Amino acid sequence: MKLLVQNLTYVTALAMLLISTSFAQPPEKKEPDMLACKNGMPSEALTVYHNISGLSSRRGHATKLTELHAKHRLEGWDFKEMALHHENGDLEGFYITYVRTSC
Repeated sequence: MKLLVQNLTYVTALAMLLISTSFAQPPEKKEPDMLACKNGMPSEALTVYHNISGLSSRRGHATKLTELHAKHRLEGWDFKEMALHHENGDLEGFYITYVRTSC
């Protein structure tokens, strides 16, 4: 009898735990965004690959990068970082990352 009461107590406690967690409200998604805004952290990131390999002319890529930066700036993106892509000692392209905040 004592074992039956003990098992019922465990089952009841488990049922109460499951019921209480099923009614718990998830945190609002805006809280992290607000925290990111206060800290000046970006809420979105975009990475673009600019290919300069192959048979294309390697001239004018600085101008194309400047135009790419200007285009993304008009859309609200800020330049964050650029990484070079080398393959077998040759420059193949650039990975360009832009960020923006939603606030």
